[in-house]
Amino acid sequence: MQHFFTRFSLEYTQKVILLLLCIIVGVKVEAQNLVTNGNFSSGNTGFTSEYTYVAPLNNTTLYPEGLYTLTSNPVSIHNLFCSAASISSASGSTVPPSGGTMLVGNGYDGSSKKLWAQTVSLTPNTNYTFTFYAVALTDYTTLSFGLYGNCTRLGQDIKATTTCGWKKYTMTFNSGVLTSLELSIRNISLVTSGNDIGIDDISLVKDNPATNYATISDDFIWQGYTTDWTKADNWGSCTVPTCSDDVVIPAGLTNYPILASNATGAVRSMTIQSGAKVTLNSGSELQVCGDLLNSGTLTTNSTATITMMGTT
Repeated sequence: MQHFFTRFSLEYTQKVILLLLCIIVGVKVEAQNLVTNGNFSSGNTGFTSEYTYVAPLNNTTLYPEGLYTLTSNPVSIHNLFCSAASISSASGSTVPPSGGTMLVGNGYDGSSKKLWAQTVSLTPNTNYTFTFYAVALTDYTTLSFGLYGNCTRLGQDIKATTTCGWKKYTMTFNSGVLTSLELSIRNISLVTSGNDIGIDDISLVKDNPATNYATISDDFIWQGYTTDWTKADNWGSCTVPTCSDDVVIPAGLTNYPILASNATGAVRSMTIQSGAKVTLNSGSELQVCGDLLNSGTLTTNSTATITMMGTT
């Protein structure tokens, strides 16, 4: 009899363990969001901004440009904004699942100011997926923001096809050797009027191995807010390039770099794409410590020099 109960207890225990394993396997575990306060439910905390925060008092709160606040209804803090409450849906939009509070910014012109930024810890050589929702609050044709990892522009720019229609943006990248990264959403428009945005439900999660992901590089890509070589915003707002930095001058811009008279600039390598141009004014010097690849136009005015340093 004792042997029977021992065997029965063992079989019963095994069945219970098997049942628990089945239950555990069947549970879908949500990936941990590495972004703090990504839905702004905790208020104006956990992130930084180069815009100026103002309390949401009335429909003139967000005057002039360069201000941001937190609200559930943009029209309540700016009389020209639409009422893109994140709990309602415009035609064709993908509404942020959290609903409620969003970050609203009155777009700043002429520089890549950070509307939202947060530094996150990473595991090296790991894929991550960054997701957020954005909405154009006035004229959608002028909405133009970009996503950055440190100083590198990542993924698709934030453009809109309709006013008041939420859109979900997703970008996957590999951390490489990085153990931390500043993610930021920044203005990339020269337009003052209409470049106004709402963002919500920002998340960063570890991703399964994927073949299509961006890499975080240290290349300096000319943005062209002005023509001033020495203006950090023109290079992504971190700093100007040095002999340690690779530089790309892309085509299709309005403003191209001009190195002012008697000024000195430096790069490791510089690639001037077809249709792009660089101008060196009189007395200026461009030090190139690596390669110079010119498929566009490089103009050197009187007494300007290009010095091939040959150190890298």
